[in-house]
Amino acid sequence: LMSSASEEKPLSKLSPFAVQKGFQAIAGTLKSTKKLRDGSFLVECSRRTQAENLLKTVHFVDRPVHVSVHKTLNSSRGVIRCRDLSDMSETEIRDELQTQGVVEVHRVTVKKEGKVIPTNTLFLTFNRPDLPKEIVVGYLKVKVELFVPNPLRCFNCNKFGHTSQRCRTTAKCQRCGKDKHEEQCEGPLICSNCKGPHAVSAKDCL
Repeated sequence: LMSSASEEKPLSKLSPFAVQKGFQAIAGTLKSTKKLRDGSFLVECSRRTQAENLLKTVHFVDRPVHVSVHKTLNSSRGVIRCRDLSDMSETEIRDELQTQGVVEVHRVTVKKEGKVIPTNTLFLTFNRPDLPKEIVVGYLKVKVELFVPNPLRCFNCNKFGHTSQRCRTTAKCQRCGKDKHEEQCEGPLICSNCKGPHAVSAKDCL
């Protein structure tokens, strides 16, 4: 991610020709180049040496710049399920899997009768954008599934795609789906999104 270090010389004022020649001089032919709304450039490299050259760049064409690694596009998250890892800590698992690109491990827990119980499901973060189909856990080969985060849901109106801080509609009850009331809701379970017989937070909501 390349951005201008000077407000007086934004990258957005450079012509497409100057931009192309600038990147060509630093890193050769890149896999892709995209100008973002704020005027910075998002580039995808084909080779590690291209990324290394770009990260050393402090001047681009005729202006100072900042170059950094994108926080999310250079990593991927997957899910594994393995009973044989039940007695190992997250740190121990991460250390054993580092050679396979694992940089973070998070074990899923559930609450039962007020107690937090660890499960055999683990979220793994890899230091590469392409998720491996499987990893080697000692003598085992374990399948890696794509991690799909829960969709963003507003706790005010219960709709998806925004947070309560940006909500501009009437608050809804999470139980009956009607306008929110102060007293404890005793109405029937009705999802305000799909109108099904369940709370709006139900994981099986369609």
